[in-house]
Amino acid sequence: MEIKTPDNIFQNINTIKNNIVKSLWVDSPCYTDDMDLDEEEEEEHDENFYYTSEDPERSYPEDTFQNVLDNLGVLERFKAPPLNVHYDGDVLVYADWIDTTHVASPDCNMSPRKNPPEYIVIHYVVSSTSKKGTAYNVANGYIANAKKNKKVSSEFTIDDELIVQYCPDPTKYYCFAAGGASKYKPKSPKGKTMAGKVTCSNSISIEVCNESKDHSASHNPNDPRYYFTEKAVNNTVKLTKALMKYYKIPKSNVCRHYDCAGKTCPGIIGWNDEPGSNDESKWYNFLSRL
Repeated sequence: MEIKTPDNIFQNINTIKNNIVKSLWVDSPCYTDDMDLDEEEEEEHDENFYYTSEDPERSYPEDTFQNVLDNLGVLERFKAPPLNVHYDGDVLVYADWIDTTHVASPDCNMSPRKNPPEYIVIHYVVSSTSKKGTAYNVANGYIANAKKNKKVSSEFTIDDELIVQYCPDPTKYYCFAAGGASKYKPKSPKGKTMAGKVTCSNSISIEVCNESKDHSASHNPNDPRYYFTEKAVNNTVKLTKALMKYYKIPKSNVCRHYDCAGKTCPGIIGWNDEPGSNDESKWYNFLSRL
């Protein structure tokens, strides 16, 4: 089940506090100004309670709100995952939860960057499964593409268990995944809205392995047999948030291949506005988690 959360949660954090605590009003300790408290008790109260803007005569314990959020896991969901950025030889390691065992040489379908990445582009692999190890197979495929002089690669690939880094240093090099703006002609006006802004050279691409209900990767985009697992989406959220944090990329600069090139990618129902889907709710839910 997908949980939708407002994009502006931090801007409206006080409103959220009020609403959550009001919903627990019966069980929450409170008092009003007509309660008989001495000066020392009032000072102690003021240190532990806060007033709501809507009803200044009522106050609620600050830790009530914190406990509620902790129990729901709300704040944890919006924290960027921990990073331990360092170089291991020529490989830029962001964190120990990113797999760097399949990092390739820069001459395997990569080019030097002139500037740090400004955008993050989300793709789907068009795979028959997203089980653990699929991301390794995709990375191996990029190396095979290089040997055939076929420019197809991505800085990262994700499956149900792994976040696999292919580019040794996405700060210095870029892969070939976000192009094709001159090739694709989306039927919906919502596609290709960022064409000309987002290119391979100013973005980082994340390929997400999809599941296929019949274990075939030969279907057209938006075929109902294709879907993203919850695990793969969670891994994508985790990596995207980490890259946003490290490169200071705003959420407005996180897009789909669909946005920058018009390709129906991710070609998963709910992730684009093209025929067969005409529904972007899962994409916007993904964005709301960043």
